Amino acid sequence: MTYKKYGHTGFQDDVLPVFERGFAKHCDDVCKKMAVTKDDPWLIGHFSDNELPFASKDVLKRFLKTSSKGESHAAAAQFLEKKGIKEDAIKSEHDTEFMALVLKAYYKTVHDAMRKHDPNHLILGSRLHGRASSQKICYEVSGLYVDVISINYYHRWTPRQEELNERARWAKKPILITEWYAKGADSGLNNFKGAGFTVPTQKDRGHFYENFTLGLLQNKNVIGWHWFRYIDDGDLKTKGQSSNKGIVNIEYQEYRGLAESMKAINSQAYALSDYFRRTPQ
Repeated sequence: MTYKKYGHTGFQDDVLPVFERGFAKHCDDVCKKMAVTKDDPWLIGHFSDNELPFASKDVLKRFLKTSSKGESHAAAAQFLEKKGIKEDAIKSEHDTEFMALVLKAYYKTVHDAMRKHDPNHLILGSRLHGRASSQKICYEVSGLYVDVISINYYHRWTPRQEELNERARWAKKPILITEWYAKGADSGLNNFKGAGFTVPTQKDRGHFYENFTLGLLQNKNVIGWHWFRYIDDGDLKTKGQSSNKGIVNIEYQEYRGLAESMKAINSQAYALSDYFRRTPQ
């Protein structure tokens, strides 16, 4: 039911196998290995996954496409039977209701396995993205089982404060921004790959970093951010796609225009946070 995708695992027909018999054991096995760091005082917490298919649109039809002998198909079929509706009568509210069951099965199973093997660190969520990151149901359910909501937050030059506040209210948990970046046109890379913006120069990447992080520091529900990523995708010799996502290139040379802006903000992050908390916005 899975296949290899760029950066993470893909799922056939975007069906997450949370109802399959082996899912709970799989989570337990993964978390048992993870527990080697359970006493590490420098570790903040664990992400459980990245960009899972939690978009509710047509989720019932996707589950019904799976094998009629499998638990994923059975879960969707039983849901429709309980509702007394046929596949051709499915409405968006049915998809949302079923997605809530998928979310609960995923997050509760992961939570229980993580807490069993590592009771000392934060559960940082699964890095919501795309359509799923704007669905209220994703926050309401995941917020019951995670300590922090992680969001891969693209297509924003400046953080939208009320948008982030609303998501925190839905989840009743703080937010960590776990992917965002801009690529420089002056890098020599073709920049075809990735959801981040493209700007003219490395200095412009730095300006974007400063603007974006100052916006995050102003938000009392946001507790941190991750630039995506440390090193570029590919190089000038790469055939196909290569993108200037990195703080450094593939030879580990830093992009000074970006790095200088990062240092300017990061070295003062706590002072800036205190300032914004004292200053009415």
